[in-house]
Amino acid sequence: SKAEEFDLAELIDNVIKVENISKSVDFMVVGIRPLIINGHKNLIHLALCNGIRNAIDAILSLKGPLINNISPIVVTWGETESDYWIAVLDDGIGISSSVNQLFEIGKSTKKGHTGFGLAIAKQALETLGGYIYLEPQKERGVKYEMRWEKKS
Repeated sequence: SKAEEFDLAELIDNVIKVENISKSVDFMVVGIRPLIINGHKNLIHLALCNGIRNAIDAILSLKGPLINNISPIVVTWGETESDYWIAVLDDGIGISSSVNQLFEIGKSTKKGHTGFGLAIAKQALETLGGYIYLEPQKERGVKYEMRWEKKS
């Protein structure tokens, strides 16, 4: 894929809309609108889909009394002098295994999943000179952060 100019905020809105169809999970989106960037839209889309899908799955995996106390999934984005970033914060079941293991092909915490999603998302961001960072939150849930270089 080649670099193109596009609105990052619009891409985020579209990914949330598609991934959340028939799931009706609440989202809160906070970022610069519009944020016109020059980048590899397909690679960013691929990595973002994985983060959004994992956040939705984590929320839908909650059982019992936890279901009544769910915060919306927060998606926020922006830019620094050197890079762009997107963060997805969920209030779901969280991560019980080693974060680094989850980036290996074939590793998944979900039953019936092949474990390719995070590995492919990580590869996509590395292609852009970036990375994905997973950070378990204090009570429960995960922060999924994507960062990639601005190309001059």
